[in-house]
Amino acid sequence: MASPRARRLEEPVPDVEIGGMTRARRLRFRRVPDTDVTFEAEPEQVSDSHTERENLPDEAEPGVTYRDVEVRWRAGTRLVVDEGDPGEARKRR
Repeated sequence: MASPRARRLEEPVPDVEIGGMTRARRLRFRRVPDTDVTFEAEPEQVSDSHTERENLPDEAEPGVTYRDVEVRWRAGTRLVVDEGDPGEARKRR
């Protein structure tokens, strides 16, 4: 993952960002989880999420034991405001 300083130089900083990290010595799935990340906002928004995994493939297999697992997740969104709307401009001040 890029450092926060490097990310700021490459792309806009999100208005809202959340993240988490977890580690496990051993991890086994009885069934593979179905995961989905969605974003909804008014006004329009630009959103993204990113996951980094160590010792855990993108597609985990049921019944397989994964060892020394680390997962880092981050999601962010940036609101897109119409600069021509004076009401929106006042709200941002």
